[in-house]
Amino acid sequence: MSVVRLLCVLALCGVICFPASPAPKMTIYIGEQASSLEQQAALELRRFLFEGFDLLLPLEKTSTLSTQDTGFVLGTPDTLPQLPESYPYGMAVPAHDGYLLHSLKSDKPGLVVIAAPMPLGVQNGVFGLLEHLGFGFLPSGHTLPRQAGRQNRLSQLPIVHETFSPVFSTRGSFPWLNKFCGSAVWSPADYRMD
Repeated sequence: MSVVRLLCVLALCGVICFPASPAPKMTIYIGEQASSLEQQAALELRRFLFEGFDLLLPLEKTSTLSTQDTGFVLGTPDTLPQLPESYPYGMAVPAHDGYLLHSLKSDKPGLVVIAAPMPLGVQNGVFGLLEHLGFGFLPSGHTLPRQAGRQNRLSQLPIVHETFSPVFSTRGSFPWLNKFCGSAVWSPADYRMD
């Protein structure tokens, strides 16, 4: 009896952690004809979801999905699996390397589509979705979601219905400090408002 009492005391004090209710079975789906960049985007999504939420989702190549499937589906219009709704899901087609994010079901957890006209847009869409989930991506590295929000974040996937198109077709950053756009060329006077 003393062992049971000890376990109850430890559980009340938070020393013993009982597993939370299991997350619904989710999968990362890609089309059977997915390009190498789309496959890489799926691997990046899987890696970050594991790093941020300790959830290792299976990757599956498929040609058809139903409303019963949950998780994430990635691809271009040519490589997406057959879905209950059709691309572009009532939204404007993204330009350049843009992407769209769309939830196929309004209930949780649902199926989130990450689609773009080009494979690079699919990769951009993965990082856009990860930002929705609380990740941060900076020149110095990435940040994980806050600890308080990690536990239940994937049991409640975001309901998304948005498209993103970059303003410029060619864009980027110039992080080197020895060029005129770097922080090394600025002086304190440049920061003062006189």
